[in-house]
Amino acid sequence: MKSRVAALSLPTKFMVSIGGFGSPHHEVRWRRGRLRCRADDSQTTVTPSAQEWEAFWAAMDQIGVWEWQRVYDDGQTLDGCQWELDLSNGEQSVKCFGSNQFPGGDDREAAKPFQSFLAAVGALVQRPFG
Repeated sequence: MKSRVAALSLPTKFMVSIGGFGSPHHEVRWRRGRLRCRADDSQTTVTPSAQEWEAFWAAMDQIGVWEWQRVYDDGQTLDGCQWELDLSNGEQSVKCFGSNQFPGGDDREAAKPFQSFLAAVGALVQRPFG
């Protein structure tokens, strides 16, 4: 029998993608107990430990991902960076999308909550993400 902590550490939903005109496309999805990672033409599978999941969920709480808006869209730029997130840990969930706008601002590199999110995903999948 799984402990409550171990059961809560696994996601019930996990899909994140980012990419756009002239930049690589990255995607991570939770499938059959593993994270399937794609970056353009390469594909890998990762199985994070319970401790890695706990660190990831703590990072999500710290950056406030559960309160992110449903849509971040500047409405002016047709090309650029698009991203999508559908995440749930069984107790909390968030589903949002962005086009050239991010939690924390319009400039992707200066949007600290979004950069912290990308770093947390990268740590979980053990490679740079986004």
